[in-house]
Amino acid sequence: MHNEVLTVSVLHGTANSKSQLGDILANCPRLRVLHQATDPEELLRQSQNAQPDLVIVDLKNGHMPEWLGGLTHRLPQTAVMVCSENREPDFLIRVIQMGVREFVPMPLLRSDLEAALERVWTARTRRSGAPEASQGRILAVTGLKGGMGATSVAINLAVTLAEKHPDRVVLVDLGRPFPDVGKFLDLAQHSSLSDLMEQMDLLDAGFVKKTLSHHNARLSVLHGCANFTEWQSIDLRVLAKVWAILRSTFDWIVIDLGHWLDDLYLQTVQEADQVLVLVDLMVPNIKNLKSLWETLQRHNLTSKKVKFVVNRYYKMDGGDLALEGLKRIQQQPVFFTLPSDEPALSESINHGLPLRDVAPRSKLCRGLRQMTEELVAACHSESMGKELAQPKTRRRFLFF
Repeated sequence: MHNEVLTVSVLHGTANSKSQLGDILANCPRLRVLHQATDPEELLRQSQNAQPDLVIVDLKNGHMPEWLGGLTHRLPQTAVMVCSENREPDFLIRVIQMGVREFVPMPLLRSDLEAALERVWTARTRRSGAPEASQGRILAVTGLKGGMGATSVAINLAVTLAEKHPDRVVLVDLGRPFPDVGKFLDLAQHSSLSDLMEQMDLLDAGFVKKTLSHHNARLSVLHGCANFTEWQSIDLRVLAKVWAILRSTFDWIVIDLGHWLDDLYLQTVQEADQVLVLVDLMVPNIKNLKSLWETLQRHNLTSKKVKFVVNRYYKMDGGDLALEGLKRIQQQPVFFTLPSDEPALSESINHGLPLRDVAPRSKLCRGLRQMTEELVAACHSESMGKELAQPKTRRRFLFF
């Protein structure tokens, strides 16, 4: 099989789904449909000589057929994707238990199907040992201490990224002890990170996607644990798997990391591609920042990854000296200074909306946009440096 082609067989349930699936698949440039059938045994016979990379199963009627588990068993090297209108939790759990890799809800949206196909391609590439292009980037936002504004900055950073990358950005709430992202965006929390902790064996992109909430159909949100005891149950091995899945699913992962310095914090900053540490210009806090920076250095973090950001900056006596003190800690200037704009920020938080929606022309909103642009440029610059230092590889397979 050619490395640049994903082969697919389709098991149709209805004539309507056949037409809809066919229209979408026909416009995927590097996808080849091997077989189409309306009976599972027929499809298995067709697959004897050439097993597809993926079987798409239409379960439009929402019933769970007995043969579904047999299909995944008899085609062990083939990923199975189910399309159905049934989104009941018990149905989804049974689908996962039968070895199904992807679930796409009906009525079909082209974007949902293409995203699932992309994930199948990524998994296939990894298994075959073929080279993969860079995955999604993780941006962690943390405060030197509580009250530094990490949640507000993380939210508005994610919203700004989502404007240019709709449906390709996820915001993860690791703020402790109280995860506030959902409250700041007025989002109901139906599931959270804690729902993933007990599902390590079943954890995949489809399962993670079902735990996400959505803001304005552009930004996905993974809520933090709702209470103190749930935070204590966080398994760092499972969390590492979550990061890998999110990287393969999204272009940007923005994390509200809070400020608690523990194993969860250290693993996250080591996993991240860029870390923003928010600080003010108070002398005691600058001294504490020096201690934090020494700790991060002992964990092999560098100034290329960790960037200091002065939040709520305003002109004051001694401000230049304080900035110089920050510069001496990392032997480089601070990455950015965000202006103090309490009225705009308070209005944003109290209305449960990002700054873009309540004060798009405010100096803080403009500052956040500029900082986002510079952060993206820094990420791309670092990636370019890595690419130049490594042998050339093929680009990632894309359907769109």
